Amino acid sequence: MDKKEKELAEWFFSLVGYFNHCSFFTKKLWKEVKGFENEDEAEIKCMFMHYWFHHKFGYKTMSCGLEWFTELDQEPYERYMERYLPVRKAFIKWNIEQR
Repeated sequence: MDKKEKELAEWFFSLVGYFNHCSFFTKKLWKEVKGFENEDEAEIKCMFMHYWFHHKFGYKTMSCGLEWFTELDQEPYERYMERYLPVRKAFIKWNIEQR
């Protein structure tokens, strides 16, 4: 396994920890964010994956229709992330409170 493959594998497997051990996800705390009470769990988790993927590897991706992974230009990516900004802020707040 080369360095890039190992980095991607470590990132991918770390998601298991986030999504299965962090109460923000296990207790679906994003549902407490106004406007996201009925948001689909897969949409929330994929948004975080796209966000973290961008910050780790630099690619701009999002879910689109039946596609869970689509590469984008800057503007559509920013619109996608802006929609979920309240959820990301709630996650950051939750994360700080865990310390």
